Formats: sequence, C-alpha cells, structure tokens
Amino acid sequence: MRFTIIAFLLFFAFDSFAQTGFHSKFLAVDRLHRPKRYRILPGDLMRIKTVDKAIHIGPLNRLLDSSIVIAKDTIPLSEIKTVYLEDKAKGAEIVSDVLITAGLGYAAISTTNRIINDDAPIVHRSAYQFGAVAFGLGMLIKATFNPKVRIKKTTQLKIINLSLAVNIEGSALEDHEVLSSRK
Repeated sequence: MRFTIIAFLLFFAFDSFAQTGFHSKFLAVDRLHRPKRYRILPGDLMRIKTVDKAIHIGPLNRLLDSSIVIAKDTIPLSEIKTVYLEDKAKGAEIVSDVLITAGLGYAAISTTNRIINDDAPIVHRSAYQFGAVAFGLGMLIKATFNPKVRIKKTTQLKIINLSLAVNIEGSALEDHEVLSSRK
C-alpha cells in the first residue's frame, strides 16, 4: 500500500513538471533548398525583417495562429521576409567574437606601444596585416555560422502546436487553458 501511494505521488509530481517544462508551440523555420528546420521557442531572442524592410528585434513573446508577437509588435507570418538565426551556433559565435576582438586589440596595442616607445613607423604593417586577417576571419565565421533564412515560400514558416488538448469546437486550447483545466 505504501509503494502504491509513493508511486502515485511520484507520477503526479513528474506529470506536473513535464507540463511546465515542455513547449507545445514553436515556430518552425525551414530552409528552402536544404532539409534543415530550426525551432524558435517562445522566449528566444530573434531578429526578422518584414516586407516593408522594417527590422524587429526582441524576444518571441507569443505565437498566435498565423502571426507572432515580438516585443509588443504583432507580425503576420505572410509579412516576414527574412529570419536571422543568431543564437543557433554558440561555439561559432564565441570563436568569431574572440577573433574580432583579438584583431582589433592587437592592432590598437601595437600602435599604442609604438607611440609610447617612440618607434619610427608608428603604424607597423605586420600588426595591421594580422589584425585585418583576424578581424576578417571573425566576420566570415559570424556570417557563415549565423546565417539568415530568406522566406520565399509561405510553407517555410510554420507555427507548430503539439498540444493534445482540444476543446469541443475542435480548436486547440492555449497552454494556460490546458494547465488551468487540469486543476
């Protein structure tokens, strides 16, 4: 009897943790000519460009049926022209930031050191060659591993709802409605 009660309590504890930690709605961004799908969850930082060339930057606050809310701006999916994938390659972002900082820092420190030591050519060629190569390599990595996805077809952007709760009319319930109906 004690085992049954403990198992029952553990089941409900894990059930409640699973409900709060699982995102049942996400924005799926598909590449046009590659079999690659990116998931953007509510709360993720995103940057998009719309058809009228306005850039919206901020966290993805809410996913509606055919639109998204970014920092209090409601944007329909049909208006989105480009999605910038910034937070999908953390390692490449760190390497590119280190290379950019090293390139600019080395050139600045070399110039400052030559001014302090009163060396004849203040701007030394090899320091700026190394700085330019490191800076360019960092920018190339940033552009390569943090790509942008151009939206050319309406099927490239989808709001996927994995919620299994359906009300009587047949439309899916919101997450907060599902949690409140279980209480």
